[in-house]
Parts: sequence; structure tokens; C-alpha cells
Amino acid sequence: MHLFKRAVIVVFGVAFAAMGLSSPASADMSVDKMVVSFFPDKGKTEDIVVTNRGDEVLYVQVTPEQVTDSALPTEKRDVIRNPVEAGLLVSPRRIVLQPGDTQVVRLVKMRPFEEEAVFRVDLKPVVGELQAEQSGVKIMVGYNLIVFVAPDNMNVSLDTQRAGQKLTLINNGNVNIDFRNIVQCSDAALLDVADSQECLTLNANRLYPGRELTVDLPYDAPVKLRQYSGGKYETVVTQ
Repeated sequence: MHLFKRAVIVVFGVAFAAMGLSSPASADMSVDKMVVSFFPDKGKTEDIVVTNRGDEVLYVQVTPEQVTDSALPTEKRDVIRNPVEAGLLVSPRRIVLQPGDTQVVRLVKMRPFEEEAVFRVDLKPVVGELQAEQSGVKIMVGYNLIVFVAPDNMNVSLDTQRAGQKLTLINNGNVNIDFRNIVQCSDAALLDVADSQECLTLNANRLYPGRELTVDLPYDAPVKLRQYSGGKYETVVTQ
């Protein structure tokens, strides 16, 4: 899963850390989800609940971005200027939260897609003023959410190829596959044994449509994949 937090640390007055003049002022923002997905026949709106858990008024700038070449070195993000053309409306673009308050940011799918679309929603706190004659540090934590919009004709298809202690995962579908858990044990009989010391959890990234990923394996035994794609979880055991 992708979890993106953005910390903004702003220093006011003279060297707070060195002189210990005051305590940090904190505006504590939280969101109820970090990944948003739109699937066919599952509705055209999704809500993000933003909460101010701090003791100061929180000002938040909401910036939606359209992503191309996601997770590649050529990845590009463009701020959405025309929601109809981009296919995603995010509203409101600015929110003000009193301490303890919550606010809903609504995402609306504006049109059908032939291919999976990827967006980002940047929730960036805007720094307010400290009290007069106060020196200190204000720590602001922002979030960068990822949004997936599946095509209307959604197809989940994972192919696997095994060559010794290498496993190649190939996404032949048209939506991303999020590998929640990849486990291999020294013996296939241990795959269903909880907390076995003879089993290892392997790292794997989210696999986008049309891409492949090769995972190095410690053993020659089968591998158990726990994946999430198209709104469903599936467990697959490869030989």
C-alpha cells in the first residue's frame, strides 16, 4: 500500500532548537484513507474525511493532479485545471478546520475511462501565524493520496512465470495489482502454518497494467500471493 505523508517544518524567530524558547506548535491533520478507487458500477463519488486533531485552526490546500507513467522514472504529475477533461473533480480546493472539526473532500468521476487512470490528491496544510513575540517551530504534516479510476470494461489478469529461484509476475489485465503479501517457506506444507520461522515475506511493489516484476526467491518451493485488484482480494499459490 502507498502511504504518503508530507511534513512541512517552518521555523519562526531565532533558533528555537538551540535556545529552547518555546514548545513546537502543532496542527495535527489526519485523513480516513490514503488510497481511493473507483470501480465500474460502484458509484461515481468517493469521500475523504479530513480531521483536525490539533489545538489550532487548520488551513488546508487541496490540489488534484493527473499522473502519467506512474511509478516509472518518467512519471509526470500535472495539476488538474479542467476536471471534465481530466475526468476527476475534487471539491473543495481549500478547507478551514477548527480544532476537533472534520471536513469531507469529495471526489467525483466525471466520465468513463477506456484505460485505468491514476491521480494524486495533495492535502497540504497552510502555515498560519504564531502568537506575537513567540519564537518556535510549527510542524505541519500533509498527505498525498493516490486515486485509481478503473476502466468500464475492467479485467484482472495476473500471469506468473517461474525459473528456478526467480518468480516473474506479469499484469496482463487493465487495472493495477497490489501485492499485500508474498510468502515462501522452505517446505510447501508450512505455507498455512502461522508465524513459521521457516517462512519469509518477500517484497513486491504495486504492479501496473502491462508491466512485469521479477522477485528473487530464497527457496525452490511454491509461493503464496495475497493480492488486491479490481476491488477484490485473492490468494494464489504458484508452483
